[in-house]
Amino acid sequence: MRDLQESLNALGYDAGPADGIFGLRTSQALNAYRSVKGVPSSGYPLSTEVEAIVRAAREADGSMSGPATVAAVAVVIHEAAPVPTRVFAGPGQFPPSRFRGYGFLAFPALASEFDYDRHMKLCQAYVNSLPATSSVRQQREDQFVTVWPVKDKKLASSLNGKFLRLETSAKCSKAIDDYDDGQAREVLSNVRAAQNVTLDGRGPYLFGWIPADEYGQKGKLILMLDLSRVTTYEQALVQLQSWQQKIATNPELLRDGLSIENMRRTIRDWSDQHGQAFLMLIGAG
Repeated sequence: MRDLQESLNALGYDAGPADGIFGLRTSQALNAYRSVKGVPSSGYPLSTEVEAIVRAAREADGSMSGPATVAAVAVVIHEAAPVPTRVFAGPGQFPPSRFRGYGFLAFPALASEFDYDRHMKLCQAYVNSLPATSSVRQQREDQFVTVWPVKDKKLASSLNGKFLRLETSAKCSKAIDDYDDGQAREVLSNVRAAQNVTLDGRGPYLFGWIPADEYGQKGKLILMLDLSRVTTYEQALVQLQSWQQKIATNPELLRDGLSIENMRRTIRDWSDQHGQAFLMLIGAG
């Protein structure tokens, strides 16, 4: 990520400081570069795109050191950063199988005429910031997938399909209208019962289980991001991108699982960066 930020800055796109965080400025710079190149904006960059941008920056300043250097960048990205993905899941498809870890986006209530626009902003940030699991080459065991539940398996399959050419707003309209509030209530109930925690905000809550097979086990640690105070698309995008950077691609978490020790610094850094955002490890006493 630092190589990407430095390269975008060198090419004249303001990605901000090379801090290794895929925040709003980096996202905007990347999308501006994509626009000039005629490449569709597709959220988090894959290693092949990073490789091309690094190469372009080195060619621009005459410091290209050969293809071996660029190839090494791609290798490091694959080894150090497991891929964050998303999936729309129908009845009986949660929890998903074989993933290293997963998250679940739980709205306590269905969208209404009063808050539909907010649900749309959150869904668009979800779709735009996370690649579909069907679109990446990595195996499920190398992915942290975030789930959006829907009531119909056929719709889930359609929304996940590689060949569905819907605008994000059209895709999200279907996902919001068919949101599986029953599955969401079950997850919320399981979290409350397993961890004796109060969830009284408007949500949504993004829960994470690492490793994935700890879902539903009493006493196991659960990561929770409370998005109740998110009101704009930009806020939602930043939160979900930070979820990718600090959680879904964190090799230490994906290797060792959730623990108080390996989450303490992550939660502190999150609070320093986002202020009122609520990332917490529940069931930690």
